[in-house]
Amino acid sequence: MSSKSEQTREKIMKAAIYIVNKQGVQHLTLEGVATQAGISKGGLLHHYGSKELLVKALLEYTTQGYYNDVRAYAEEENPRPGSWTRAMIKASACDELYQTDLNTGIAAALLTNPQLLSLTREHYEFMQQKLEQDGLDPVLATIIRLAVDGLWFAEMLHLAPLDAQMRAKVSEQLMQLTYLGNNEPEQE
Repeated sequence: MSSKSEQTREKIMKAAIYIVNKQGVQHLTLEGVATQAGISKGGLLHHYGSKELLVKALLEYTTQGYYNDVRAYAEEENPRPGSWTRAMIKASACDELYQTDLNTGIAAALLTNPQLLSLTREHYEFMQQKLEQDGLDPVLATIIRLAVDGLWFAEMLHLAPLDAQMRAKVSEQLMQLTYLGNNEPEQE
């Protein structure tokens, strides 16, 4: 069971995500987050001493959540070739966190202080290394990653995002590519 402090931080993160998703980054204020979380502004400041620290924590929370999901999917079938690449596809196709919360964390950091994105860059570099060492052709794994990123950015920026059916078909096609050349049976 998590401590009261951990529960409060979780409420704060959920409140910040809610505000950014429903009202926009410009409405992400300490007062607004405190009110949405049901705590005092002083209580929020106890955990995050400034808006920048709150945004940094939000980005860490959402980035770590995505990474944890990818790692969990990869561990389900490790050490099969392509397990990390398939995990990334699964996380991006299935998890609301990837589609909503991670977008929220990145948008908040980008519009508040782009330097905060260094954590996300570190996670991306780590993921790229994992994909390149995944037992697939590193170029193919990278192409798949870039396609997944393209789907995500299209949705995040509302640039001709795919409907759910087409997105599922594209994700399935990317998944099938992970079985090429690794002598693994294709999954149904």
